[in-house]
Amino acid sequence: MRKLSLFLFLFTILLFSCSTEKNRFINRAYHSINTKYNGYFNAREIYNNSLKTLSDAHLDNYEEVLSIFQYGNSQNRSTLSSNMETIYEKCSRVIRKHSMDINGVEYNRYIDNAYFLIARSHFFKDDFNLAIIMFEYVIRQYDTQLKYESMIWIAKARHQLEQYDRAAEMLELVEQRYEQGLLENNAKQLYYLVRADHNIRTEKYGIAAEYLNNGIRLTKNREYRTRLTFILGQVYYRAENFYDAQRSFARVLRMNPDFDMAFRARINMAMSYDPRMENVKEVREGLYRMLNVDRNRDYRDEIYYALGMLELRQGNESSAIDYFLESTRVSERNDFQKGLSFLRLGELHYEMPEYYKASVYYDSVVTFMSRDYDDFERIQKRQKLLFELASYIRIIEREDSLQRLAGMSSSERNKIIDGIISELREQERLEREKERERQRQMQQMRGRDAGRAGQRDGNGGWYFYNTTAMNFGKTEFYAKWGDRPLEDLWRISNKQMMSFGFDPDDPDAPLMDDEPVDKLSRDTYLANIPSSEEDIKNSNNRIANAYYNKGVIFKTRLNDKENAVGSFNTLIERFPEFEQKIYAYYYLYTINMSSGNASMADVYKNRIISEFPDSDFAKILKDPDYAKNIIERRSRAERVYQQTYNAFYAGNYQQVINYSSQIDTLEMDKPIKARFLYLNAMAQGKMDETLEMKQQLAYIVEHYDGTGVHDRALTLLNILNERAMIAGTTETDEKEVDEEEIDHFESIYTYNPDDIHFFAIVIESNYIQLRDIRNKLNSYNRDEFPDENLSLSNINLNVRQQLITVTNFKGKEKALDYYGSLFENEVLVDFDIMHYEAFVISVENYPTFYQHKDLSEYLDFYRHYYFK
Repeated sequence: MRKLSLFLFLFTILLFSCSTEKNRFINRAYHSINTKYNGYFNAREIYNNSLKTLSDAHLDNYEEVLSIFQYGNSQNRSTLSSNMETIYEKCSRVIRKHSMDINGVEYNRYIDNAYFLIARSHFFKDDFNLAIIMFEYVIRQYDTQLKYESMIWIAKARHQLEQYDRAAEMLELVEQRYEQGLLENNAKQLYYLVRADHNIRTEKYGIAAEYLNNGIRLTKNREYRTRLTFILGQVYYRAENFYDAQRSFARVLRMNPDFDMAFRARINMAMSYDPRMENVKEVREGLYRMLNVDRNRDYRDEIYYALGMLELRQGNESSAIDYFLESTRVSERNDFQKGLSFLRLGELHYEMPEYYKASVYYDSVVTFMSRDYDDFERIQKRQKLLFELASYIRIIEREDSLQRLAGMSSSERNKIIDGIISELREQERLEREKERERQRQMQQMRGRDAGRAGQRDGNGGWYFYNTTAMNFGKTEFYAKWGDRPLEDLWRISNKQMMSFGFDPDDPDAPLMDDEPVDKLSRDTYLANIPSSEEDIKNSNNRIANAYYNKGVIFKTRLNDKENAVGSFNTLIERFPEFEQKIYAYYYLYTINMSSGNASMADVYKNRIISEFPDSDFAKILKDPDYAKNIIERRSRAERVYQQTYNAFYAGNYQQVINYSSQIDTLEMDKPIKARFLYLNAMAQGKMDETLEMKQQLAYIVEHYDGTGVHDRALTLLNILNERAMIAGTTETDEKEVDEEEIDHFESIYTYNPDDIHFFAIVIESNYIQLRDIRNKLNSYNRDEFPDENLSLSNINLNVRQQLITVTNFKGKEKALDYYGSLFENEVLVDFDIMHYEAFVISVENYPTFYQHKDLSEYLDFYRHYYFK
């Protein structure tokens, strides 16, 4: 009986303590303990483990200032998306079950931690705008230290969005709270480090060093403190404060860092010398001593790179090139360093300029350099440009060489070819010797690693999670094949025969049979030599086109006027009958005009007028208004098309058809006329004029091959024909839909027109470049809404679509007004309406949409409520 009474007593206490609406000690204790040690505790553990995973996956690029925060890249963070979803769900459940918000006051002291953790989970899902909204909520609702930490995290989110001005504004507010003594040590340390990160990102290295020093003093973790001290040395180096840079790197060495960081600290100490101190000999000898240490054998490429940079700082380009080349020669496993050394070689030859050599080096850069390198996109763009230029240079060299061979006697020609074959044989012999030596060395490594593999820990698991097994497999590959670059046809040792322009892989080379190429046969080379007048004519055409294209690249893409003039003049002198000579004349005219050489410009102007009197160029040069009239007529066509486009997007399909009727009265090029007809066809379809739509599409398919809409018109026409065959009829009875049925609309979304809204646009990444549309929107927001504090961000919706958002708008009307202004001001006119979908969405519906990722489902809801 006593046990029963005790049980009933405890049950009664538990029952009354469950209430979240009573502000009593027992209630507060119950819900606080359940929050701290149940859902929130588990969520926090997942969060901490996830950050450890990110830190471990973070790759450091010692060529750049190391990241203060080891958060990896967006791809690394995307792997933790499910963890962040779990954190969100657990914390949301905690808030729903244990929040004691009574009359606007929260009596559960751990609920703010749950909201703060939710905000950070959004941050690590790369949904920075939603994270900011959640941090702002914490700031408004809770007067605790998390308020100030949330302000700092907002600045971090602004950094990720590259909104540095707005990040600075928030950090200034935090500084005011700091000066008022409101920040505790944890918040102070975070503030110092974020402020240092901000100044590093904006390249204010002197200021960054001050904040970083303060942050280091408050950092307790020894490993992290060592990393921050290394970053401090890099920051001093960038600020050209070489004395303090050397002191910082020396301090790193006293902190017992890992081998990589210790090695790089020594390298950077050598690099951080002041040229005015005249101690370059001492620095150079220090690097030479490092070369002689056996343990540094695998790092010789980095040491030679440091020597090259040292010479470059001294202005000794020739010596720098020698060291960079040696760095690439001795580099065996460090593809990044090899790519970096090739990059310096490419940059030096590009500036000389020696474009052909620069092209060879940039080709190597993109082979070895990681795609994650910050500047990789710019490097790849330059590589493609130089590769194109080099291809024209090779065409000229090859065709000239082949024509020289054609003009020789048989004995002279055979002697040269036999010399090429002899060199190839010697090259193959040396390659075989190198291969044998490689295999011998790798076989030794294989034996050592096989022994290690036998001592595995028994964990088992998938092969790619087993580091020992992967290393063993890698060693086996090296033992058999050597250290090969990642490239197509990697098993082939020698893929080119460049002597006398023979290169079977060159797309511009004369076509050969599909039989295997015997590089050691004289007949292989003789087959490419032009032997008839027709062959010589074709060869000359290839040379002339190469000179012309080379000149265009120099003029329009490299802004190298001297080389452009040389290419165009050589073209005109060697091939006076070249069919595009007028363009060469006009380029030479514009180059001389821009260079202030009016007399030479007149020479080419007169040649155009006299040799091509009926051309547009001649008419433009004689009458400047001629060009203006052409532009005005074409501009009018563009304006009418834009009006047609806007009418279609606004759903005014009859207006589209009316505009399209003006086609024959406008002067326009074929591509824009095709776009007019395609819009007209789409408008006919929207008005249920299926027959007219099909006729218009068929006309486009027949007459506008090669335009941007041809393939789309063909695809759509095929779909319509298939549907007609399946249905067996083109007419269906329309059903009347009851108004009550329309109003009854079930959805996972909620309609709240007064809620904060986002403008959103989903683009197909294969058709629309993310950078282009971001630039358009950012520019428009900056020019038209400078005081609205609009922010723009993007995130992957799925593998083929990107979601871009512009925030924040107070209510749906403001968001829709912004949406309409985009089209009134033709902001998105350059992007195909078929490959993006724009809409507005409330902040409440945004997480649901992103979680479900069903665009059509949201659009059904959107069209029902927002256009009722």
